[in-house]
Amino acid sequence: MKKPLALILMTLMYVAASAKSDTLVLKPGPSDCYLGGVSFPYPTTVGNKSVNIVTAYWTGNGKSGAWRSYLKFDLSSIPTNATVDSAFLDLYADNASTFGYANKPIYGTDNSSVIRRVTSSWVDSLTLWNNQPSVTSTNEVVLPQTNVLSKDFLHIDVSGMVKDMYQQGNYGFAFKNKNESAYYNSMIFHSPNSTDTNRRPALMVYYRTADTSDTSSGVAQVVPNSNNIMVYPSPAQDHIKVGFRNDVTSTVDIAIYSINGSLLYESKKVLSKVPVTIDLNRFADGTYIIKVMNEDIMETKQFKIVR
Repeated sequence: MKKPLALILMTLMYVAASAKSDTLVLKPGPSDCYLGGVSFPYPTTVGNKSVNIVTAYWTGNGKSGAWRSYLKFDLSSIPTNATVDSAFLDLYADNASTFGYANKPIYGTDNSSVIRRVTSSWVDSLTLWNNQPSVTSTNEVVLPQTNVLSKDFLHIDVSGMVKDMYQQGNYGFAFKNKNESAYYNSMIFHSPNSTDTNRRPALMVYYRTADTSDTSSGVAQVVPNSNNIMVYPSPAQDHIKVGFRNDVTSTVDIAIYSINGSLLYESKKVLSKVPVTIDLNRFADGTYIIKVMNEDIMETKQFKIVR
């Protein structure tokens, strides 16, 4: 049974008075984060201007060895009194890359790669193979072997690492092949230096603060009545993504209302941890309410469209 919008709005007002939830969506450009690339065959070459994040074991100019990358997002806008709930990383294969086998960025029969948390400071313009920062395998994430030559890895759950970054110091992520002894294996992704701005890496961080102030501001705001559904980005432009935070798959009804209560969109979707995309091109700039529900859940969130 559908619940009246008045009840939805009352729920939003109640939650907004007791807590504040925000989504920080980071998709940086060249000047907004650190990027470092190192390789064993070229131990004195700095890779901070690379258009790629590279994990590989390859040969080049008569030399062979491993390639690794480092990437640091700026998390300083997360308040000091926040609780980080979850974080997800998007990596996009660079089909135009000339590294390794041209136009085959995800290559090899043993190309599984590892993302780890960096635990010591480093400077992108000074980082070489011989002075790499330290890393930890705690909460590491493995990107599994794949034969799909242009596979994007989206919604990678890096929650454990980002929580540790927030609590223990943010020095970024390290990327490497899991097996750094098997020739001709690579995963090559767009970096923040990529000219294709839509395929630069993105990090989404969901956090809460015990804040009773006005919830109309923020980098990207979500006001939930529970914490199972994620809706991002907000502010949005041409689309939003909706998905479960946890590893759940369920059929749900999704409805979008204007702030005045008019029903503007309604659809049935199969929702999972991999989000679905809703096109917003026919919506005007403004504030909207999205409702996600079935027999087991009923959640409402608020998002903005700003172009």
